[in-house]
Amino acid sequence: MLSAEQAEVLGKRLESLQCGDPKAGDGLFLFVFNGEPTEQAARYEAHLPQCEYCRVALEAYRYQRDVARLLGRRPAREE
Repeated sequence: MLSAEQAEVLGKRLESLQCGDPKAGDGLFLFVFNGEPTEQAARYEAHLPQCEYCRVALEAYRYQRDVARLLGRRPAREE
């Protein structure tokens, strides 16, 4: 898991970036919080290598997910 300082650096990097294809990156947050289900992974496989914003966001979201788990909070499921 990232340290709080590393997560803060990621957050600052996100502020200076922009997703090149927002439609392709849509739903990334819920994908991560739902445990990165294998059946949904293909949706992001082509986009992530091309999009620095979403790669950084992926790491930030993973950190947030891990913190939520440590605090005993379960993320809401996408329906």
